[in-house]
Amino acid sequence: MPGAPAQGRRLMKIRKLNTLILSTAASALLAGMAPAQANNAVEFDIQDTELAAALQQFAIQSGRNMLFSPEAMTGRPANPVIGSYAPFEALDEMLAGTGLSYEVTESGAIVFPAMGGDEAPEARVQETSAAGWLHQAAPQAERAPAQPLPASQSAGGQDAPPDRITVVGTQIRGSRIAETLPVSVFDEQDILATGVTTGDDLFRAIPQAGDVAFNQTRTIGGINDARGDVASINLRGVGTGNTLVLLNGRRMVLHPGTQAENLVPVVSVNTNAIPVSGVSRVEVLRDGASALYGADAVAGVINTILRQDFEGYTFTARYGGAEASNRRDFTLTGEAGFRFNNNRTSLSVFASYSDQTPMYASDRPYARGSDNRARVEGTPFEGVAAFNNTSVVSPWGAFNVIGVGTVTQNGLPVSNAGGGVHVRPEDLGGCRASLGDGLCFGATTTRPQELRYDINDGRTITGGVERLNLFAFLNHDFDNGMEFFGELGGYRADFNSVREPSSPLAAARITIPRTNYWNPFGAVLLPDGSVNPNRLPGLNVPDEGADVTLFSYRLVDAGMRHVNVINENFRVLGGLRGIANGWDWESAALYSRARTEDTTQRVSSTLFQQALALSTPDAYNPFNGGDLSDYARGDATPSNAATIASFMVPVSRISETDLGLVDLRMSRPDLFSLPGGDVGIGLGVEWRWEGFSDDRDPRLDGTITYTDMVTGIVSGSDVMGTSPTNDSSGNRNVGSLFAELEIPLISPEMNIPLAHSVQLQIASRYEHYSDVGEAFAPRVAASWAFVDGFSFRAAWSEGFRAPNLPQVFEQGVERSNNRQDFIKCEADVRAGRIADFSACARSQSVVSSRDGNRDLEPETSQNISLGSVLQAHFLPPEWGSLTLTADWWQIKQTGVVGIFGDFNHVALDYLLRTQGSSNPAVVREAPAQEDIDDFAGTGLDPVGRILTVNDGYLNLLPRTIEGFDISALYQLRGTQWGNFRFSFNAARLLTFRQEASPEAQLIIDAQQSGDISQAFTVQGANDLIRQGGLPEWRFTSTLSWNQGPWGAGLSAQYVGSVFDTGASLADGTQWRLDSWLTANAHVSRTFETGVLEGTRLMAGVRNLTNEDPPLASSAFGYSGSLHSAQGRFWYASVRKSF
Repeated sequence: MPGAPAQGRRLMKIRKLNTLILSTAASALLAGMAPAQANNAVEFDIQDTELAAALQQFAIQSGRNMLFSPEAMTGRPANPVIGSYAPFEALDEMLAGTGLSYEVTESGAIVFPAMGGDEAPEARVQETSAAGWLHQAAPQAERAPAQPLPASQSAGGQDAPPDRITVVGTQIRGSRIAETLPVSVFDEQDILATGVTTGDDLFRAIPQAGDVAFNQTRTIGGINDARGDVASINLRGVGTGNTLVLLNGRRMVLHPGTQAENLVPVVSVNTNAIPVSGVSRVEVLRDGASALYGADAVAGVINTILRQDFEGYTFTARYGGAEASNRRDFTLTGEAGFRFNNNRTSLSVFASYSDQTPMYASDRPYARGSDNRARVEGTPFEGVAAFNNTSVVSPWGAFNVIGVGTVTQNGLPVSNAGGGVHVRPEDLGGCRASLGDGLCFGATTTRPQELRYDINDGRTITGGVERLNLFAFLNHDFDNGMEFFGELGGYRADFNSVREPSSPLAAARITIPRTNYWNPFGAVLLPDGSVNPNRLPGLNVPDEGADVTLFSYRLVDAGMRHVNVINENFRVLGGLRGIANGWDWESAALYSRARTEDTTQRVSSTLFQQALALSTPDAYNPFNGGDLSDYARGDATPSNAATIASFMVPVSRISETDLGLVDLRMSRPDLFSLPGGDVGIGLGVEWRWEGFSDDRDPRLDGTITYTDMVTGIVSGSDVMGTSPTNDSSGNRNVGSLFAELEIPLISPEMNIPLAHSVQLQIASRYEHYSDVGEAFAPRVAASWAFVDGFSFRAAWSEGFRAPNLPQVFEQGVERSNNRQDFIKCEADVRAGRIADFSACARSQSVVSSRDGNRDLEPETSQNISLGSVLQAHFLPPEWGSLTLTADWWQIKQTGVVGIFGDFNHVALDYLLRTQGSSNPAVVREAPAQEDIDDFAGTGLDPVGRILTVNDGYLNLLPRTIEGFDISALYQLRGTQWGNFRFSFNAARLLTFRQEASPEAQLIIDAQQSGDISQAFTVQGANDLIRQGGLPEWRFTSTLSWNQGPWGAGLSAQYVGSVFDTGASLADGTQWRLDSWLTANAHVSRTFETGVLEGTRLMAGVRNLTNEDPPLASSAFGYSGSLHSAQGRFWYASVRKSF
């Protein structure tokens, strides 16, 4: 709260209560004494056992501002506190067993609510700050008496106790409306108990969080994906981008990269940019809050509070490693705080450096190979092709000889009717023409299973990253009662990972010129007149040779793709706050920018074709096959190294996002009085500017294109294996107005039966977008306490979310995904080549084409929640304290931005082709002779390969999601065995239903009637619960203990089972990913005297029982959006405070 000079300062009036008059009191803080940071260890020596005196000593020794009534505290007992404690740990120790509770204002002041007493005349309250000057305190007199809650400062991942003031959930300072809101708080004890070091791990511990779409294990999308040190947040599983993420109460800039979620580009804050070692607490509002905070708050709000305003020095070093792997983590953190200008100015600096080594697929048995069919042997899914993630694109190349038809040698066919051949080992048989050195040609472009490529060979599961976080906080109190507050933050991460070698896209095939030195179908004579030693004898190919289409080939000898991603962002904030005429006001300006530079060594198609065109031995040789000793890995006869280097080029993508914000917030808790108490009000105005730019490499954005020197066909991308993508940019500005009322309808002093208290919150927000129009969002929340300690709460709100900028402004976007061509699977079943769809191997790379849509409308939503809170005040203090909560919630969305999806389009094409028509959105090439042969006798018209799928962004049909949350918090303090705290927080998903579009319903109806196969699931339609990243149950639980210098903790995280939509039997039965339960533990020792004074040692382990993630049909064999491959991870840390 802002400071004010003694002269001319108007002290705030304190109204009469029927049962208590607070007399004027202030905890005298010694001017010039250094206040300790809220969670930094401080040496306490409080021997008084009388509470009023003990609180005075606590204020002096901790440097905390305090407000309490001496008369109410005098004569009450207190526990002595001697030793090194974090301030709130010391305060909890002092109050253990007293049944008292306290509140913490946003500025960090500690307030003890009214305790009861006799009627007395009106009084005024003063609060003395650490610097020794006065400022107005929030009125306390007419507030309801405090509930006898445990003297705890955190709910430990549980609902924040109603008496605690939290930043998130209301814009009224000093508000007591928190008991009407479902807010969970995760504090430093919870972070210690889970042992997390990254924002990704921290937010995965929130049970209400859905799957993590932005994560390091994603294996698709390439440079078009958000890669690197990035992780997202998705409350309720509603969708990435529906959760508003705040840092110290204000928005964070969005990460520049986009990710395809349900094939639609979504954006998110990068949670890995949050320095976990500097987090004081995380507040989670599990309710729609668009009326309070604006767009993106459809599913809720997460507010991360960093430690600030501390003095002294603290350094922490931590080192750890994962068992049976090369994965190691090292983190070094430093904190420093200073006060000057007679304690009127404070500067706090925080820095954190971490170095994480990569984890390779070879480190985990289940990820060493991309074929996991052996893991489902003995189950009904034995032989299901979905578990085989090896690639048909391998160094065993497949080719089409152009202009010859069936290629023959000495009159015997070498190819199929379309000139298709492939390289294979002679040991496999099936040879039509020998190439020497153990190689031969097979007569089709289809290669056997043995020649599929293991894409996990040499890959990383998670990359290596060096991460640096810097934050500085500056506060200054002016003589006129105003306070300046400033924040400067920076983040930089250098990420490196390894991916499988490149291969051409089916839509951008490369022609091998007849001049290629190694071309078996080349000219009889080389350009220098010498005999071509590599042309096969006896061919029906003209003497001048034939060009050859590179139908399918992976450049394994060119090496792995090494990905480097530099993520950077900075944040500058400055503001003023104070109190004027009873109004608590605050205004700030914020600017933040995030930048990502993604660079990979890739193959230039133009330069590669030039290397193919060489007529000398240093020409690139695509006919040399792979490794005869290990067909699925490697290339034993690589091409010339200099030639390979000639076509390798760095390909980059530079993306930036900007956030500018100016706001003014005003509130007062006593606008006017009702019989139930003072009515509070909050008002505000906000203007923000959002921008993004995506600068693609010239070889991707159309500046440098690829033109096939033989066919003349032009591709917009010169990068092998990557679709063309134009540069794009856009911006918008948003103006907002909001208002909030806190209305106490009934107070305990009114003595109304079955209505201990009733409170009401009414809020509304208006926002105007420069590009998509305007929106209005109302909200109503209420709490009804039947008796002291037992209450019901309810909320209703409407929300909105504007389309993100890429959805509006992207141009000419093409994305490539592997899709099963279902009509070809149907032909294989009818021809008897496979038994059913589960054995189908007709996957191909499908390019989807789409553009931003400036006609998109904002998504709208309606949120309802009902809940109850039980605080067991009936328990004797020596039995501890218990708080239980339960909340049901429902979100109904309309106009969700999405696309029909290339998967669904291909499925619709399958259905329509069985009926004699086709889906015009699926563009195919003409059927090759091989296709015509495959469809012969099936009753189906032959089809060629899919070239592209035209898919656009649109507002989809309604979606309904509902579930409930339960939590428990039990604390037992002051026992002879120490202090204990147990927390449990669980989320249950009841409904997740997306109304199917007419086209999707056609497919579903055809499956149910048996007209087409049921072996696949229409994506994004009907009941989605337990589909992919939507488990029914998730929970997090912690158990903490401390006694004197010793501390220990246990935690557990549970993720319920889900179905793998990518792995199905012929009857539609899907593979189930089993539930996953992991546990973490730590123990610590703090030294209070001697050489190690001020030192804390800690050792811990994550995934205590070394649980492997459940099997999924992904390349790494598990779901990276839900589970982790880290395994058992041991760590140790040392912290030293000065």
